[in-house]
Amino acid sequence: MRKQHSKITHYISVNTTQEIIFIRIADIVRLEANRNYTFIFLENDKRILSSKNLMEFEAVLSTYDFLRVHKSHLVNAAYVSHFVKKGEGLLHLKNNSKLQVSDAGREKLLSFFKKNSVNV
Repeated sequence: MRKQHSKITHYISVNTTQEIIFIRIADIVRLEANRNYTFIFLENDKRILSSKNLMEFEAVLSTYDFLRVHKSHLVNAAYVSHFVKKGEGLLHLKNNSKLQVSDAGREKLLSFFKKNSVNV
């Protein structure tokens, strides 16, 4: 069963090399692995480099509807626009990002939206 969150705004603290930044979780569009670091892409097109790896973020953000769609990509389901099924699969986000989706990621993605949406 998924954890339900109240209307309270939730933040995550992110360590960078120079500071600790407090980010509204709802403003995070996606995260991308970069070796032992993680790029965090925000709604305002800002990009932050964190000294934490993607797995650490996944452990915290998975209860907030973030989906691991590839070994290098964790996405906020609220920003998913559509998924192109042909070929290897390409996920389109509302900020015009396009991400490759792994086979395991495809299953997670489709399962999540099957449980959380109404088909017409």
